[in-house]
Amino acid sequence: MQISARFHVYALLVLLSLGAAAHGLRADATSLVHDFSVPALNPATTERLMGFGRLWGFLKYHHPRLGYGDLDWDAAFVETVPQVLAATDRDSYASALAALL
Repeated sequence: MQISARFHVYALLVLLSLGAAAHGLRADATSLVHDFSVPALNPATTERLMGFGRLWGFLKYHHPRLGYGDLDWDAAFVETVPQVLAATDRDSYASALAALL
């Protein structure tokens, strides 16, 4: 899958997590994405994805260096989502976010 397609799949996953959490629902993205393996989301994973999505989005639109175009922030998103999904505790989640930064 190309970076662009993978970015859209991951963005959808994060948006589903945010929407589901806002309504108190559990998002099961596996039924929406047919050719991409997505693990079932437990509440801790959903919280991590939401936090990552907020951080990534804030930095994308507010960090001055990203305005120069020398960083592919969408590619950084695609590279970091699997690490966030694989995080099992605070330390592994913090490592995934540190790798992004």
